[in-house]
Amino acid sequence: RISGLNVTFWKPGENEPDSSVNGIALGLYGPGAGEVNGVGLGLLSTTAGTSMNGVMVSGVATLSEGDLNGVGLSGFATVSRGPMNGIGLSLFATVSRDEMNGIGIGGLTTVSGSHMWGINGSLLATMSDGNMDRLQLSGLATMSEGDMWGVHASGLATVSGGSMKGINLAGLATMSEGGMWGLNGALLTTISDQSMYGVNLSGLATVSGGPMAGINVGGLAVLSGESILGVNAALLAATTGERHPLDY
Repeated sequence: RISGLNVTFWKPGENEPDSSVNGIALGLYGPGAGEVNGVGLGLLSTTAGTSMNGVMVSGVATLSEGDLNGVGLSGFATVSRGPMNGIGLSLFATVSRDEMNGIGIGGLTTVSGSHMWGINGSLLATMSDGNMDRLQLSGLATMSEGDMWGVHASGLATVSGGSMKGINLAGLATMSEGGMWGLNGALLTTISDQSMYGVNLSGLATVSGGPMAGINVGGLAVLSGESILGVNAALLAATTGERHPLDY
């Protein structure tokens, strides 16, 4: 255990998992230990074998093999294999192999291996293998393997492997394998494999595999696999049927 001010000029060798640096760790190459608590500043990297807690800043990469709790900043990538709780920022990629809770911003990509909660964004893709909650934005694609709750938007596609609840928008397509509730829209297509409730808009086709209720507008067509209730408008057709809407 090292407590206080620790200054190193090179990357440390292999550390025991229970080793720790507590206080301020400065390094020309990169300070590191099993656990880093306090402030870590590395010209190239700041690393931890089990967890990072506090403010960690590096010129290239901030890497934790476990949790990252607090603030992680880097010029290239901020990465944790465990949950990332707090603020994670980088010019290229902010990645958590587990949950991401708080603010996660990557210049190109922001990725969570589990649930994503808070404010997350990137210029290219914001992706989660679990649910997305609160505010997630991206220049190209915002994608979740689970449910989406809150506000989600992207320049091209906003896609959910589960349901969508809240405001979900995209430049080309907004798609959900579950139901949609709230305000959902895209310049080309808005598609749900199940039900749609609320305001659903698209430039070409608004499509639901289940019932539709609310205000549904499609530039060319509004299609439902079951029933349509409310205010519906399309230049060509607003129709229902027993077939899957993608079969039309």
